[in-house]
Amino acid sequence: MNPAYMLRQTMEKYESLYGVRGHITSLKYYRPETAPDEWEKSALQEFERGAKEISEFTEMDGKLYYRYMSTITVKKGCLKCHGHQEYKVGDVRGGVSVSVPMTPYLINQQRQTITLAVSLGLLWLLGFTGLVWAKRGLKNRARERDRAETELQKSHDRLEQRVEERTTELTHEIEERKQAEEVLEKSEAFLDAMGQMAKVGGWEVDAETHEVRWTAETYRIHEIPQGSKPTLDEAINFFHPEDRPELERAIKRALEHGEPYDMEIRFITARGKHLWTHTNCKPHVVDGRTVKLTGTFQDITEQKRNEEALRESEERYRRIFENIQDIYCEASMDGTILEISPSIENLSKYKRKELIGKSLYDIYTDPKEREELLRVILDKGKIVNFEVHLTDKNGSQHSVELNTTLHRDQKGNPRKLIGSMRDISERKRLEARLLQSEKMEAVGTLAGGIAHEFNTLMTTVMGNADLALMSTGKDDPLREGLEDIKSAGERAADLTRQILAFSRKQMRQPKIQDLNEVLVNSEKTLKRLITGNVELKTIFESSLRTVNMDTTQIEQMVVNLVTNARDAMPTGGTLTIETANVDLDEDFFKDLAEEEQPGSYVMLSVTDTGSGMDAKTQEHMFDPFYTTGEVGKGAGLGLSMVYGIVKQNEGAIRVDSEIGRGSTFKIYLPIAKDDPEAEKTDLTREDAPKGSEEIDT
Repeated sequence: MNPAYMLRQTMEKYESLYGVRGHITSLKYYRPETAPDEWEKSALQEFERGAKEISEFTEMDGKLYYRYMSTITVKKGCLKCHGHQEYKVGDVRGGVSVSVPMTPYLINQQRQTITLAVSLGLLWLLGFTGLVWAKRGLKNRARERDRAETELQKSHDRLEQRVEERTTELTHEIEERKQAEEVLEKSEAFLDAMGQMAKVGGWEVDAETHEVRWTAETYRIHEIPQGSKPTLDEAINFFHPEDRPELERAIKRALEHGEPYDMEIRFITARGKHLWTHTNCKPHVVDGRTVKLTGTFQDITEQKRNEEALRESEERYRRIFENIQDIYCEASMDGTILEISPSIENLSKYKRKELIGKSLYDIYTDPKEREELLRVILDKGKIVNFEVHLTDKNGSQHSVELNTTLHRDQKGNPRKLIGSMRDISERKRLEARLLQSEKMEAVGTLAGGIAHEFNTLMTTVMGNADLALMSTGKDDPLREGLEDIKSAGERAADLTRQILAFSRKQMRQPKIQDLNEVLVNSEKTLKRLITGNVELKTIFESSLRTVNMDTTQIEQMVVNLVTNARDAMPTGGTLTIETANVDLDEDFFKDLAEEEQPGSYVMLSVTDTGSGMDAKTQEHMFDPFYTTGEVGKGAGLGLSMVYGIVKQNEGAIRVDSEIGRGSTFKIYLPIAKDDPEAEKTDLTREDAPKGSEEIDT
């Protein structure tokens, strides 16, 4: 509250009660009602010459008044309102005058004088006695006048003391107000400084006038000069046009219903810079009515960029975490899984949620591998390409390659393991296939060389045996021995052909033909091969593509596969021969570790429901002279011959077998490139296989 205003209120109260006039005036007044009268102007001039106070009896409006006036000097706080009048601290800015009316005291004196005159008249009438009494009365009246003057002086002194006391009180109030203003200024300066350091601005809106006040930081964010006085509407227009309606509704609710708000909103500075800002509002409600709004205002553009970058980073790493083929894992030192990527589900067959909190060591196939892993990682702090074996939920084993780092706490104690796992079971299988293929290639090369040398030797033996038989009679005792030599030579020649077939050096006469026709023509041969209670099923592609192969090789391949299937079903079963057109891609040959080209192939499949083969047998099934049969019941070259024929014709072979579930041999032969539109076998003819048959021999 303005001290001058307080003093004027006090003076108006005194004037209404006692008729005492008060007036605050100055030689440099800016309102007509504060202009000094002549006596006050004279007193103010005396103040400028050094006087501190002035008092005297003088007339005002034709009436006698006692007038008193003291100085008002300029303090630091006064410059806020009166600095434009060029005052300095210590200057005499004006004075406070008090005018006490003397009329009540003069009326009293006049009444006393009339009474005195009447008394004198009576004294004259009454004579000397009256004069005596008049004299006595005059003395009484004189004493009363003296007493009245004394009371008047006392009243003057009391009024002067009261004015002095009130002036002192007002001075103290002004000083307190000035101190409060100084504290407020310091507080505002402190808040501005803190706001600039924290980059948080403040604002205030008067609910009635809509006058807006900002802190220095708020001006800085708006990029407008400090001290500007924008209206509420102008302040709202700084916000993005698309976000502005929401802000206007929030301000309206705050003004009308006292509802606070807190929002992140886009903003455009005075220089056209686009920002993200955070603003909130706290309505101040008095007697159910909002009197003002206060709030904070902050530039959060960098925070928004960081949040977006963090969100993108988290999303990017989440996608990597969820889609990475390798398995990311964090585990405590006791093996408890703290975090693991979803790719573990493909390996372990467990759901990721099932594994969190479970011990990783529980799915290790060999506890010794776990102990070795811990020993190495505690010794070296990390492991690289460490191979272990894990058992999945279904009991299947997988080869896994680990790359793990040991993390320690600030004291150096082991805290947890962080690393990755890679399922290398497929790689191991392909490596084994490749190794097997290379081995077969080497064995084939060796066998081919031996077969050629052996064939040369046997040609000499057979030739000489024939010559000896030609010169020996039927009854000659040497003839039987020579015939045995020739028979053994023929068997050796057949063995040589099988070895040459395996080594891919067999002489052949390829031609374009339909595989279905060859199979139909081999029907009688197949019937002779199948023994026991065996059901034969055939599933032939109706429009099978042609192949460019030697007919004898096809027959040898089929006979050996059927013979192998027959031997696997000593108590009977089902043998299925199937043909089909297939298109093979790179992944198929990559899976087989083969070098053949992707494209169109003819598939020949032979399936039995026999005893099946274990993994060890499958590793060696194409090795020459490898057999699981009894001694004397085969040389172990049947499947080797099949393998050699397939490879000689740039085909591929795939075997699926499991103990107790039989075996399936699938041979993929490239289609004939010289006759891509060759006529396909018409399986509607009478002599074509009809799908299945049962043969008992």
